[in-house]
Amino acid sequence: MDIILDFNELSQTTNATEKILKQFPKISIDNVIKIVYGKFKEMLSNYLEQIDRKISLELSSNNNVKLVSKRKKTIKTPFGLFTFYRRYYLYKLEHSETYFYALDELLGIRPRTQYTDGCKLELAFKASELTYRQAGETISNEFVASKSTVYRSIKNLNVKQVIPTKITNNQDKIHLQIDEKYVSIRNEKHKKRLYTATIFKGRFLYGKNKNKAKLLNKTVFSANSVPLLALKANEILKKVYNCNPNEEIYISGDMASYIRNFNERITTANAIYVADKFHVFRDFMKYTGIHLENDSFDSNEKILEHLNELQAIKEEKILLNPEFKKLLNLLKSQPDSLRHYNDEKYQGCSQECMNSRIYAVRFGKLTNKFNFNTILKLSEIKEAIINDSKLTLEFKQGDCYKHSIINSIERMELEKYVIDTSGMSYSMRKLFTNIKYGH
Repeated sequence: MDIILDFNELSQTTNATEKILKQFPKISIDNVIKIVYGKFKEMLSNYLEQIDRKISLELSSNNNVKLVSKRKKTIKTPFGLFTFYRRYYLYKLEHSETYFYALDELLGIRPRTQYTDGCKLELAFKASELTYRQAGETISNEFVASKSTVYRSIKNLNVKQVIPTKITNNQDKIHLQIDEKYVSIRNEKHKKRLYTATIFKGRFLYGKNKNKAKLLNKTVFSANSVPLLALKANEILKKVYNCNPNEEIYISGDMASYIRNFNERITTANAIYVADKFHVFRDFMKYTGIHLENDSFDSNEKILEHLNELQAIKEEKILLNPEFKKLLNLLKSQPDSLRHYNDEKYQGCSQECMNSRIYAVRFGKLTNKFNFNTILKLSEIKEAIINDSKLTLEFKQGDCYKHSIINSIERMELEKYVIDTSGMSYSMRKLFTNIKYGH
């Protein structure tokens, strides 16, 4: 059907629209958002105060609970500042008395704290990508968190991710790529190593000429020691990728001795070490001037030929070079690690797994020194984002921890309130138990 555009009719419609719009004051989308946000804050305040009134009705029947006053509370959240009023009570027995805010206990708001757990969690998430100062400045348009607040938010947080176990089935082999990142530690002269790993199974080719690739079934993890990294690798290979001891997988990385021998630590699969082609070809070119090809190591004769070329180099300064020694030892002791470059199922090392993409952004380029526990927590958060994992969290409250899971939302009905006392201190649990049973 042909569409005939009647410019006269369009002009008349436009004029009529302009006349209607002139009846309204000029307003921008920013003003609309500001008005709606203000109404939302007002609604939230009314909602919380309505809960507080219902709690007050329940407590009014208890002769040991006395209303002291009604006080204002301002909390800092990832969504901004929120202010509301709630009641302050005295719970008095013959030999003891306790003051408390019932609504604060219900909401999990700790005494003398301004920041919600969600706000502290968001600060920790931001600190995994930004400096503490930047994390505090970008948390909200309505307030700024200090560097010490960001630090305490991380310090008082225990983090453990629950990695998804569903992967896309394909015929590709599993690849385990290993690396390390040197990080600056507080009160330490030398940097320490954070051992990192990425497991993937398959690639998705995209782009106009299918010359770009995205890893499939990717899992990123790290550890502060090689044995712990191996322990995590075995657990993930078994639980996430359903590996068995007879299944062949590739281990890739540079020529560091712990990577070359990492296959001996893998018990859940038949791991084959393949030296990273980039490091081998680069170092061989550097010391011999010879440009290698993918088939340069596909026979014993070729490997022996290149080994003799390395051994022919007699300069003392090169022989003392640790990179040269690694390359020489690789050809001597593990020549089989060079035979897989033409294997169709070997997909090589990926830039998507490199430290420059994952860890160096925070631990290398941004000038901070950390406690190693802080590095492990921030790494766990970064990895959970990449792995699309759920995070099991524990926020420290005094001498105990409050347990929660990120993204879990507890729905609450106004007609009935169930106060969960499991995360409270002993004295507060006892107080609410006594109130519940009318003591």
